[in-house]
Amino acid sequence: PERRHRYQSALHNYDHRFVHPATVLSEVTAHLRGEAGGAGEKAEAAAAGAASTATAAAADADAEGGGGGDRGGGGEGGGTPGGGVDTVIAVDTGDITLWSSLCLSLPQGARVLSSERLGTMGYSLCAGVAATLARPSPARTVVVAGDGGIQMTLVEMSTFVQHKRPGDALVVIVFDNSMLGRVAFGFVGSKGCELEGPDFVALAKAYGGDGVRVGDRKGPLEDGEVARGVVTAMAATGLFVLHVMIDPELKADMAKFTDESIALMESG
Repeated sequence: PERRHRYQSALHNYDHRFVHPATVLSEVTAHLRGEAGGAGEKAEAAAAGAASTATAAAADADAEGGGGGDRGGGGEGGGTPGGGVDTVIAVDTGDITLWSSLCLSLPQGARVLSSERLGTMGYSLCAGVAATLARPSPARTVVVAGDGGIQMTLVEMSTFVQHKRPGDALVVIVFDNSMLGRVAFGFVGSKGCELEGPDFVALAKAYGGDGVRVGDRKGPLEDGEVARGVVTAMAATGLFVLHVMIDPELKADMAKFTDESIALMESG
């Protein structure tokens, strides 16, 4: 939480035509931890309370009338995917790895999948599909990727749509800066890092899913736009893409690492 708040405190100097990754990941954190965040979370909590009341009433009616059968929730039936520790987070390779490590503060027991030192771009979407389908339904996975990495394997959206079960949810958060950020920032004189990506929301709909874009790079964000986008994404079932427009000039901090293993070995 301290790291998350440190990044939030710097937002007053940020170009507000774009979405700051810390803002989105903080909203995801708040959702998974059940924290009371902005207006979006409060609206969702109120809706959830109303839904719980309706569910309880339906259950009482069933009990009195002897009714039975599976009345699973979710947009496609079969129950609603759980939150918090029930949600798997799949993180891609690149600057998004750094943003996720800096800004996500997940509940104890939550599972995170990443490519670690292999640097496999596009890993997160494949891992997200597998993590969802390998668990009992309904299951939810949140994929966090950049626009470069997601385009390495985006055809796997079709795999998920083809094999998903009722109630399953694959939330794909795409941070779009129109470049291969980690290569551009990490290597002096790097070439060919600029990208012209698709409309990822339109792409999700073409695959039979849905999505929302946050930010348009033309004007300031609307109040609560990020919170509403995250709440909508986390409430969805099936394939849902949250297309987030971020500043191509924004570089993720990399923690300083000092390898003292040689000195340690030579000391003894």
